[in-house]
Amino acid sequence: MIEDLYDFNKQMKFVDWMKKRGWSPSYQQRIITDGKAAINFALKRNELRRAPRIISIENANGGRYDWTFTTKQLGKLFDSLDEDTHEHVFRYLIIRLNTGCRQNAAFDLTPRQVHLADPHSWLNLNPPDHNQTNKRRPKLPVTETLKPWLKYWSQPENQLCHKPRQPRPEPSTPFVNWYGDTVSAIKGSWLKLRNKAGLPKIAQPRAIRHTVATWLYSHDVPDRQIAIFLGHDETNAEEGARFDKMSRHYRHLKPSYCATAKCSIEGLLHEIQSHCLRNILSPEIEVY
Repeated sequence: MIEDLYDFNKQMKFVDWMKKRGWSPSYQQRIITDGKAAINFALKRNELRRAPRIISIENANGGRYDWTFTTKQLGKLFDSLDEDTHEHVFRYLIIRLNTGCRQNAAFDLTPRQVHLADPHSWLNLNPPDHNQTNKRRPKLPVTETLKPWLKYWSQPENQLCHKPRQPRPEPSTPFVNWYGDTVSAIKGSWLKLRNKAGLPKIAQPRAIRHTVATWLYSHDVPDRQIAIFLGHDETNAEEGARFDKMSRHYRHLKPSYCATAKCSIEGLLHEIQSHCLRNILSPEIEVY
């Protein structure tokens, strides 16, 4: 019950119970965070007058935010993919590495969010029916290493992963799909691929975004471009106040918009390609 959470000792007993089950600190913190989210949701709906203070797990991150993939490891990961059964994972990796987006944004990306007809191609990571949250999904320029894949996957005959179950896909069908169905997780496939590539246990999908951010910072991309590219820009009220609403609405149409970040990302994909046999730059290029 909610009133039990006001008792600090009961919270500690719950933590001890999780420890006895052998759960890692990061998993324990994930459970606690889910509980806190439910409490905050009830608080916003006025179902609670006040929220209890919830403890946090020490060393929950365990250095996981410091670990990033090397380009050689990413090359091994791509070469571990089976073209018949892992097409959805291939698309997932291509999208995340070219945009630095979070996992759910990659799962949700559809052809209707991509604009390739204009001289300056761009995409909106936020679907039309999705409200922006604190984990902002920005509008980004399409990199030259992502553009040919988006064009290829947007063709009706190529939009579905694997053998299609439906005769013709809809524009709302995500690029990352399973026989045309939406994908919400890749845990099973990821575990097998990680082991096949010989990567450590800390090599989790969340590290992809950290890897992109680290690459951008280490290649001297301006901080503001990194912030915009990763969707941090307008969560900072002071930073967002420098630009009026009209400018923020249209800035993604400028050819110079995040140009340095875009160029740096393209360099990352080329570097990964130098370490793998699987073609990741264009469906028209033969690498083998």
